Amino acid sequence: MADNENLSEFERGVIFGARERGHSISEVAMKSGFSPTTISRVYREYLESDVQPIRKIAADFNAWSSTSVTVQAIQRNIIDMGFRSRRPTHVSLLTAWYKVLRLTWGRQHLHWTVIDWKHVAWPDKSLVSN
Repeated sequence: MADNENLSEFERGVIFGARERGHSISEVAMKSGFSPTTISRVYREYLESDVQPIRKIAADFNAWSSTSVTVQAIQRNIIDMGFRSRRPTHVSLLTAWYKVLRLTWGRQHLHWTVIDWKHVAWPDKSLVSN
């Protein structure tokens, strides 16, 4: 892992852009390969500076390159790298009521034998064996 001084401006911009889009420090660390401490420091440095990082990256790239890049192109590349502004919502697959129903069903069938289970019509056509 690189320390804070060895990061390129592009890497710093990607880190800042991902954090600005709502990703946690640990998410950015996993996707970028840098330590959470480095992610935190880079983000704090950008917040303390007056420069907008994506515009600075575009300006730096355009200053030395024969081709030009737009801010939108940089933002699109950040999204293509897997950093998105949407946060997935966590939805419980089982409500409390369905958990109670499943537990009740399980307790009712706890003492069934293999012979009892052989009389069940399984939807995936699996067989119960000894």
